[in-house]
Amino acid sequence: MNIIRRVASGADGPPVSAFITYHGQVKLVHKPKFWQGNSLCAAVKDNIATDGSPTTCASAILQTHQSPFPAEVVTRLENGNPPVTVIGKTNMDEFGMGSHSMNSFFGPVRNSSPFPLHSVGGSSGGSAVAVAANSSVVGLGTDTGGSIRLPAAYTGVVGFKPSYGRISRWGVIPYANSLDTVGILAPTVDLLRPAFEQVNRFDPKDPTSLTEASRARMKVHREKELIKEWHRKLRSGEAKKDKAKLAFKNKKIGVPLEYNISELDPSIREAWQQALQLFQDNGATIVPISLPNTKHALSAYYVLAPAEAASNLSKYDGVRYGTRSGDGDGAGDVLYSNTRGSGFGDEVKRRILLGSYTLSSEAIDNYFIKAQKVRRLVQRDFDRVFVISNPLRPTEQFDLSSMDESIKLDDKLGPPQVDFIVCPTAPTLPPTQQMVLEQSPVDNYMNDVFTVPASLAGLPAISIPFPVPEQYRVKGQPDFAGIQIIGQYSDDDQVLWLANDLEKLTEVTAAVHKTQVPNPFNSGLTTQESAPTIKKRSSKHIPDEWVLQLKMEKWKSMERQRRAVNAILPEAIEAENKRIDQLFLDALVTWKSIQRRGPIGERTLKDSSAEKGNSDVEQSVSTPRAHLAQNSDADVERNIAFHETFRNWKTYVVPNLKSPTYERTKGSLDKFFDAWDLKREGGEKGTKAWIKALKVRIRRTKKGIREAKERIRAVNERIREAEEEEKEDEKEQQ
Repeated sequence: MNIIRRVASGADGPPVSAFITYHGQVKLVHKPKFWQGNSLCAAVKDNIATDGSPTTCASAILQTHQSPFPAEVVTRLENGNPPVTVIGKTNMDEFGMGSHSMNSFFGPVRNSSPFPLHSVGGSSGGSAVAVAANSSVVGLGTDTGGSIRLPAAYTGVVGFKPSYGRISRWGVIPYANSLDTVGILAPTVDLLRPAFEQVNRFDPKDPTSLTEASRARMKVHREKELIKEWHRKLRSGEAKKDKAKLAFKNKKIGVPLEYNISELDPSIREAWQQALQLFQDNGATIVPISLPNTKHALSAYYVLAPAEAASNLSKYDGVRYGTRSGDGDGAGDVLYSNTRGSGFGDEVKRRILLGSYTLSSEAIDNYFIKAQKVRRLVQRDFDRVFVISNPLRPTEQFDLSSMDESIKLDDKLGPPQVDFIVCPTAPTLPPTQQMVLEQSPVDNYMNDVFTVPASLAGLPAISIPFPVPEQYRVKGQPDFAGIQIIGQYSDDDQVLWLANDLEKLTEVTAAVHKTQVPNPFNSGLTTQESAPTIKKRSSKHIPDEWVLQLKMEKWKSMERQRRAVNAILPEAIEAENKRIDQLFLDALVTWKSIQRRGPIGERTLKDSSAEKGNSDVEQSVSTPRAHLAQNSDADVERNIAFHETFRNWKTYVVPNLKSPTYERTKGSLDKFFDAWDLKREGGEKGTKAWIKALKVRIRRTKKGIREAKERIRAVNERIREAEEEEKEDEKEQQ
């Protein structure tokens, strides 16, 4: 998916901030399509023990810690076929506590070009950047509440969290034992799957690892459940038995209604809808589902995880574990207060305090116990919507009273069940690191709202990059979003299969769009500004309402591009949209005042700039000064330049459009603005030369269209001849 993976494009080398320690010089490596028997390199998150370098968890208290043994997951990768070489330990949020990889003792993880100022997600941000920047083929990380999937969504790579207990945690420094899961990051699913197969085995040293007997029992259980579901589909007539070879035929994809939150970025929502459309076009059935208790999942997670963290981190006192502070004992002759105070970062201290309070005798019943009950309800929500029952728990009766009213019942027993759940990985595109610093801790926690439920339930989940629709792309922002696929417990192989097929279909779709000319002024079109119904026009004239709609959309698109750095959060986006609407009204007044100024091309941007500060602009714009007082001279000049460029497009391009549709007309406008530089100072001579060159390109395009039609006609003729020959052969056989 090269078209949407722009994080590593144009990079001179991988960012050094992604690594805490590394073996040799970090350099770009060859990224194969498949594992072909050669040794591959891997980047390992710094909370996974290795025997060749320190394991610090990005914390000052462990900055000199050297593990006497490697983690089992590292050993299995190094002893696999082909063997994997660990090239270094990657930066992370301290002890895995964070969503942006900025809570590190060694400094924040910085993104690769062209987005060096944007967040990389957390807490496995270092491993994600190492993979995205082509400094390693695979990356190891841990996922407690989304620490694999969120960085994957922010950097445009694939991040997989397997079912709890699939991969050994022996040798992994814990954050929350009941939630921690070792996961894998890779550029593609094809490169991720072999790594998972090497480490997906029972480990007797890990008490939470699934035994071989349990794995075999789960496999048999899954096969029986699928056979049972197939017979049910045959009885109900749902089974598709036609010979069409569709990738997702007879698969049901669940869409949780509770995930369509108001804070969801419009570009993420549109990418989600297009991914679902891609599933449906390839044979899948899209089914709305209800997960009523997932709205409480985030709150429960931030009670349970800090509680377990407070217990796990109590051993770091500088006596048994950790680097002891050089200062003396703290107040009251407490042995380790100064050591823990200077060794832990602010976020770790915050979660230790929160966890200690929720475990206290006065709060444990109201917080910790209730959070455990919510976790059980979240698990039950997932179990009742999946076709395959959870092999670890008995089947429970579906409680219809808690179901959303908009969900249709499959029968009197409950709603239709699904094979997989598809939803966004993150509610927004990656914010800038400066915006993260300005957010409160609670705002940072909201990034995990879509990833936490699967972690609480211990389910397999994978995030793959999916292209944002072109009209929703914003200059200076990644043009991809993370789409998350969730499966039933132990259904890891099928989750990888589904992600692999979706990835291949996305590559095909991206290849089609790759030949199109990119639009630098991508529209941030909202549903209120949707395009009119597409209709073909046989004449060369386009309706006036199209012209007005296109002019408004284009101007607002360019204004959003100019102001995009301040519009990342949903609240900021709403405020910016209101501001842009007001500025557009001012622009209309300006355009109305100059519509009688003379022939097109008479006034250039250079002429406008020369008059800056003079009274000519004020005289030419017959608008009360009070109305435009809020607009600077630069705003007025920009509006004038836009107006005249739009008029040039309308005069020289529109008459040459053949059978224009709204989308085709809009595309020609985008290409025109792409080529017409508003800052050029070539004057009238340069304008005429550009228009002449444009006419030449139009003639060449028409010639190319005619040639293409001739080729299509010839192909159709050959197809017709082949069909006639086939009919004659059938007659002879009869």
